[in-house]
Amino acid sequence: MHSRRLTWFDLGWNAIVLTLLAILSTEVILYSRNTLSNHPQWATGKALMANEVMGAAWSRRTRNLLRRNRLNLHAWHGFNEILLTDVFEPGSMQFDFFLEENSYLSVVFNKNEDSFSGIRLSANSRFPSAFFRADATGEFREKQSLADLTLEPAWH
Repeated sequence: MHSRRLTWFDLGWNAIVLTLLAILSTEVILYSRNTLSNHPQWATGKALMANEVMGAAWSRRTRNLLRRNRLNLHAWHGFNEILLTDVFEPGSMQFDFFLEENSYLSVVFNKNEDSFSGIRLSANSRFPSAFFRADATGEFREKQSLADLTLEPAWH
């Protein structure tokens, strides 16, 4: 019986197929494990509320909040607050975000037991873009309109 010898072409083709399978397997495994509960440096505000709200427990255990490796704040009935548990001093921030019609994104920083600051980026005329400082209950103590920052529903 005559056996065929492997050529460089065969070896190269096998290497490409094995590499693609390794990449695909890695993505499937990482995708299936991409939940907030696997990232202890992040906490969800829903789980920290005094009265548990719908989706509080499952939002940490499922992939909905991190769908397609993106933070989806509209998942689990919306109004999601994601908190970084590590202490750090940011110099500047850069991120991409998508605003749907009549929506807004608030980026909160300098939060402590008494107050917090934030920037609201808005595509909602009822809640225009602004810089704010608020007390622990969320009541604004200072608010500066960002009138020159008008955002349309789109990626920014």
